[in-house]
Amino acid sequence: MINGMKHKAVRSYRIPKYPSIELYIEHPELLLDQVPKRWLKQGITAGALLAFAGGGSSELTAVPSQNQPFMVQTQEHGISQAQEAKKEKSKIAPIFIYGDGVGSTGCVAMNPPVFISESEALNLILAELKKAELPFFDEFDHTVPGMNMNWKDIRFGIQQTEKGIQETVITLPFSYDVYSSKYNFGIKFISRENYNKLSEKSWLGTSFHYNMIETSQILKEKIEKQSDSGAAIFYDPLKQDIENTRQELLKQVEDFIVWFKREIVRDVSGNEL
Repeated sequence: MINGMKHKAVRSYRIPKYPSIELYIEHPELLLDQVPKRWLKQGITAGALLAFAGGGSSELTAVPSQNQPFMVQTQEHGISQAQEAKKEKSKIAPIFIYGDGVGSTGCVAMNPPVFISESEALNLILAELKKAELPFFDEFDHTVPGMNMNWKDIRFGIQQTEKGIQETVITLPFSYDVYSSKYNFGIKFISRENYNKLSEKSWLGTSFHYNMIETSQILKEKIEKQSDSGAAIFYDPLKQDIENTRQELLKQVEDFIVWFKREIVRDVSGNEL
């Protein structure tokens, strides 16, 4: 007892607002961001910091430089900071809906839609991109690493299993029709020719029903989950005449160009084209 005061054990305390040693032990890379830059010019000090920080989850290396004895490079979990930034900037365009994209073919189809061929559609898309001065799409048939389409088709055979009759699953790699290496961004057009593979559906009879918008949404979600690239998906509007089909597809592309300049080009350069 001092001057009538009693000693009491501290049973609780407030969490300090300043960073604790436990935080730096768990995230040693934070320490390197807080120290004065001039400290890193001193070999002994830099070595001590690296020894402390090296015990964490980051991989740290000291690289000699002519003007600065040590430059700290940080890489966490095998993903560089530049790669992480690139991944965060990758965006998937919304589906620009022009034309309901619904139709049927076969013996029950009363008014089958007029399809635009995949090659004509891609030529139309590329021509619009060129007119909009977007020459960034420089690669064709770009395969997306780690992304596959699981296509079930009864024509490739069926097998009897404990769960019943199952169709053979054909696994196919997914690729963009055109791709921009500069912006890590791909474009895919859903046509009559590739609809089965992209929708991952079977052709089970003499008639077939198309739902291009539904397939576009499903493919969009799959790209978001399985790829770090940005992407835009266009689809065949399935109109009753080829001219209206072309016009509806052009509207999709026009909306995309506005979106791409605002969300992708400006996001990187800071200025809209």
